[in-house]
Amino acid sequence: MNSFTTASPRRKTAAGVLILLLAWGLTLGLDLAGILAHYSLKTLDLLYKSAPLSPASGQVVVVTVDQPDLDFFQKQGISWPWPRQLYAPIIEFCQRGRAQAVIFDV
Repeated sequence: MNSFTTASPRRKTAAGVLILLLAWGLTLGLDLAGILAHYSLKTLDLLYKSAPLSPASGQVVVVTVDQPDLDFFQKQGISWPWPRQLYAPIIEFCQRGRAQAVIFDV
């Protein structure tokens, strides 16, 4: 007979805890070494792609500033970072629409 099958429950528990600690230590070591980073990011990508999307709220509008905007204002002689006066018409427009908040991510 196998010695593990005849071992006491206490001995089986100790063996299980030892295996668990060794696996945890190995995983921690691989993670700290950066070996698991690629797989972690791939798993996170898969999670986000498989998650159901909630319907978008009509109460949130995102105003973007992209390269064509930067190019347009550069031709007008306004370089980045833009002066604060340039944001005033955007804020006033949002206020007329009863915006609760306006946030600029610069």
